[in-house]
Amino acid sequence: MRVLYAAYRHDPRDPDAGSGVDYFCYRSLVGAGFKVEICGPMRGRPALPERAFRRSYERLTGKRYAKFQVSQALRASSELNLWEREWRPDVVFTIFPATLVCYRGAAPCVYDQDLSFINWQRNYPEFGGLAQRINLWLERRAFSRCQRVITHSANAKQVLVDDYGIAADRIDVFPYPPTFGEHLKPPEIPSPDLPIRPPLHLLLVGRDRRRKGVDLAVQSVRMLDQQGVASFLTVVGLTETGDQVVRFAGSYKKNDAMQLRAYLTHYERSHLLLHPALFDPSPFVPSEAAAFGVPTITNDTGGLATTVADGVSGIVLPRHSPAEAYVEAILGLVRDPDRYRELRRTTRERYERELNWDVAGKRVAEIVRQVAEEGARSR
Repeated sequence: MRVLYAAYRHDPRDPDAGSGVDYFCYRSLVGAGFKVEICGPMRGRPALPERAFRRSYERLTGKRYAKFQVSQALRASSELNLWEREWRPDVVFTIFPATLVCYRGAAPCVYDQDLSFINWQRNYPEFGGLAQRINLWLERRAFSRCQRVITHSANAKQVLVDDYGIAADRIDVFPYPPTFGEHLKPPEIPSPDLPIRPPLHLLLVGRDRRRKGVDLAVQSVRMLDQQGVASFLTVVGLTETGDQVVRFAGSYKKNDAMQLRAYLTHYERSHLLLHPALFDPSPFVPSEAAAFGVPTITNDTGGLATTVADGVSGIVLPRHSPAEAYVEAILGLVRDPDRYRELRRTTRERYERELNWDVAGKRVAEIVRQVAEEGARSR
C-alpha cells in the first residue's frame, strides 16, 4: 500500500523535529510495511507582505497571529496536489491542517490532530480575532478534506463533535505514547520497591514555563520543604538559575544517543512527575514517565485525564488546582507507601497495555489501512 506523508515544517525522519510525533507516525507507517513517500517539508519563509503584516498585527494587538500563514498553507497544499497526481497514493497522511487547505486529490486523507483551534482558544487564549478566523478557516477546510481524524483525548474528540460537527465515527482517540523508542524502556520498573520518603525527587518536563505550570510546581516543592519534607524539583526543558530546592536541567537532543540516555535518567531517579499544566491537549510526558513506573500528579484540563488514568497511572486533581492540592496529594502517598508502590506497578502496567508506540503505531496503521480500503471501494 502506498502512503503519501504530507510534511509541513518538519522532516518526519528527524526525531528532534517538533514534538517528535511526526517521526513516530512516519516510523509506524513504514513499520507496517507500507511504501511511504514524503511530500515536504516545506522550505522557505512566508511571503514578505504577510511577514510584515504579522509583525504589525502582533505589535498592535498584543496577541498572536495565525499559527499557519495563508501563503505557506496554499503552497503546501499545492505541492501536495502535485505529489498526489504524480505518485498516486492510496492514502494521504498528515499531522498539519495547512497541507490539506486546498487539497483536491483523489486519495483519501487521514489527519492526526492533537488540538483544535476552538479548544486552544477556549482554554489558553493567545490569538487575536482576525488570527483566530484564519485559524478556523484553514482548519475547517482541512476537516472537510479528510475521511478520518485521529486525536488524543476524550476532551479533544468532544470538541470536534460539538463545535465542528464531525461525526463521532470519523474520530479515533488514543493517548500519545512517549517520544522515545520502545527499545529504550527499562525491561522492568527501576527499583520497584523504591520507598517514597524524604528526600523526595520530583520531576517536571516542559519548555513553556507558564502553560506547563512551572511556577506552581516550584511553589509546591517549596511548601513541602517548609513542612519538613525535604524535596527537590528538577525542571527539564528550561535553562535558568536554580537553588538548593529547584534545579533547571535544560533541554536534550533526542537524536543524540548520549543526551537521550541522560534525559531518561531523570525518570529513573524520580519518585513522581509533576504536571500542573494550565492546559495540555495531548501530553506525552506522562507516558514517558509511565514507562519507568513513575506516576504523574496533574489536573483535569485538556487531555490530561486521558493520558493519566486517575488512581491507575497517577493522581488527577480537579482542574486548575492550587499548590496546596498537589502538596496534599504527594503527602498522601508519603503517608501510605504501600499505595505508592501499587501505583508504580499499575502505572507501568498501563504503559505496557496502551501508552506505547507498539500499540499506538498499530492503531495508526490500521486506521490508514481501513481508509485505503474504503477509498478503493468507493472508487
